[in-house]
Amino acid sequence: FEHLEKEKKRNENSPTPHPWTSDDSKNALRRLMMEKFKLGDNKYLTPADIDTLEYGSAFIFRLLLLFNVETCLTSRNIRFDFNRFKDEHWDIEHIDSQNTASLETFEDRMRWIDNVAFILDIEAKSSARGNAATPLLEKCRSLAEKFRKDGEITLKLFQNLDRTVNQYFSFEEGIDADITSVNIEAKNKDNISNLTLLDSATNRGYQDAPFPYKRHCIIDFDRKGNRFIPVTTRNVFLKYYADSDKTSSYLDAMRWNSIDRKCYLEAIHTSIDPIFNLIDNGKRK
Repeated sequence: FEHLEKEKKRNENSPTPHPWTSDDSKNALRRLMMEKFKLGDNKYLTPADIDTLEYGSAFIFRLLLLFNVETCLTSRNIRFDFNRFKDEHWDIEHIDSQNTASLETFEDRMRWIDNVAFILDIEAKSSARGNAATPLLEKCRSLAEKFRKDGEITLKLFQNLDRTVNQYFSFEEGIDADITSVNIEAKNKDNISNLTLLDSATNRGYQDAPFPYKRHCIIDFDRKGNRFIPVTTRNVFLKYYADSDKTSSYLDAMRWNSIDRKCYLEAIHTSIDPIFNLIDNGKRK
């Protein structure tokens, strides 16, 4: 309220004062929000800067939270549950996993292999890529059996499997020539187009599982209602942002692909740009 009063007085003392409206109050609050996106020297984050944000930036969490709140504000049927949000611990989640580098224990790596096998089994039975899924599924099951029998995981075998699985799930028809030639490093998975908010319990529960297994878990949690899944995170895993009727197939439903990333980023801009555009290099509009 103090901020709004200051804004009202600033309007009254301006060369061209006007009757204060609810839109003025909304924009005044939005300008206050922009203080969380200040770069220093009276400079602020711009819409163009959003595209370059990467994992590790202090602005990512703030921007994704704002994206969720703005999405709720523009919907008549959704309210952002600030109480539940405050009660949870939150992570910046890679939608499509970066790698399995964080998996160090035997139990974590075995869980990852089992998760991968769970999805490959689905794809082998019903996907157009069953011919590619089946041998990889057999490889996962064979290695899982060996590792459990040995009581330890051979690092080189696990790393090779990790690479093969990541290539398989990163493959995009029409973009990549074949699965084995996929350049995972070229797909910048640290970019904001591959990041979302997720509660720590869910994120660390499935850890670095591939996108389709994460999708399976998020849908299950959302259906049961026993986890607070922010609306834009739910939309991500439901593949809401891309026009699935025109651009997606069953295979696409199991991938977070370049079209999804592009559409997700466009949705972020639609919600956030009107706020960022209120301030131009520190000059109020």
